[in-house]
Amino acid sequence: EENLAYDYAEEARPTEEYKGESELAGDEAHQEEGQSEIEDPDDYIERFVYIDLETKNYDQDFDTIKKSAKSLGGLIENESTFLSSQDKLDNLKVTDFTIKIPRDKVEKFDQFLADIGKTMSIDKNSNNLKTAFRDVDKDLEIKEKQLKKFNELLDKTNNIDDTRVINAKIIETQGEIDAIKKAKSDLKNRVSYDTYNISLREVFSYEQRSNNPDLGSRIKDAMGES
Repeated sequence: EENLAYDYAEEARPTEEYKGESELAGDEAHQEEGQSEIEDPDDYIERFVYIDLETKNYDQDFDTIKKSAKSLGGLIENESTFLSSQDKLDNLKVTDFTIKIPRDKVEKFDQFLADIGKTMSIDKNSNNLKTAFRDVDKDLEIKEKQLKKFNELLDKTNNIDDTRVINAKIIETQGEIDAIKKAKSDLKNRVSYDTYNISLREVFSYEQRSNNPDLGSRIKDAMGES
C-alpha cells in the first residue's frame, strides 16, 4: 500500500532521461526567462562589513550607532559590552555590534559610521548565493509536483488503507514544502540586508602611547589638549 504512494511520487520527479527535445528546449527557454527577471546580480550576493572604531566620546557614539541603525530600519542582532584588559586598560569600554542594515540604506549607514571617532580598519567580504537560490527553487518545484500528484491520487482512491497512506504522504510533503519555503525566505533575508560587525573601542587619546588609565598621564593629556 505504501509503495503505491511512493511510486506515484516518483512520477512527479522530473528526470532528464525521459525528457523529449521539445520539453528540454522549453526548460532552457524558461531558465533564460527566469534569469532575465533578475535585474541586478547583487540580488544573489550576501555581504559582510567588519569595522573597528576608536572613540574618545564612547557614550555619544554608542548611542549614535544604535539610533542610526534603528532610523534606517536596521536590526541589532547582537550587542556585547565589556571592559578592555589590553595593556592594563581595565576601565575602558569596548562594544561589539552585529547589525543588519537594509541593502538600500547601507550608504547612509556608512556615512553615519564615517563621522564616528577614528576608523582603524574596514574589511568587506561576500558570498554568492545564486546556486543556493536555484537549488531551493528546484527542490520546491519537485515537492509541489509530488503534492499535486498525491492529491490527485487521493481523489481517485476509495480504499481506506490507501487513503491513510496517501494522507500521511500529503502531510509529510506539505511539511517539506513549508521547510523549503522557510529556507528560501531566509536566503532572501540574507541578500536583503548587509551584515555589519562593528567594534567600538573607547580610548583616552588616538595616540596609542597615551591610552593608559594612569591618572597622571590623563592629567598631562588633558593639559596638552587644553
